[in-house]
Amino acid sequence: MKYFRLGSFLLLAFLISSCEKEIPQSKPKPVPFWRAVQGKYKVTDLDSHEEYEMEIRIKTDTNWLSATQMEVRDTIFYFNFNNQFAVIPTRFQNCMSHDSLHCLTIESPFGILDKNNYRWMVTDWSDDLSTSVLENTWYNGEITFYYRINNTAFWVEDGNDYLDVYKKQKAIKIGD
Repeated sequence: MKYFRLGSFLLLAFLISSCEKEIPQSKPKPVPFWRAVQGKYKVTDLDSHEEYEMEIRIKTDTNWLSATQMEVRDTIFYFNFNNQFAVIPTRFQNCMSHDSLHCLTIESPFGILDKNNYRWMVTDWSDDLSTSVLENTWYNGEITFYYRINNTAFWVEDGNDYLDVYKKQKAIKIGD
């Protein structure tokens, strides 16, 4: 009888210790896109294979149009874009083409200065239909930029060589 009690006690202790209480875990909240896109990126030019680092930051400004009407504008800043421009500010338009795909725009002020004080026009270009990649779209920390860089209006006055090219670059997020 003594062994039966000891065996029952050990069996009961084993059963109790082997049961784990499940703690319900809440689903992680999705990170807002503007927070997810901000950070440091390693960028590779898909033609020349040149690599450089770029940073993306987004700032939200509120503009009161009247006592009852407010306009909220987001500005996206590309730091060291194309390894040529210190910063390119552009209006951020959060267009969603899919649940996790977000469009990015690149529209520099006309005549933006590069690091050598030459003026340029830099603008995103529509999706390159000759590839399966959806350009100018952020997905899981990756962006394939497809844009035009042009100095037609400035090259003579600036004393720079004429340039009008379409560039494609792949950016991969490497940090916040």
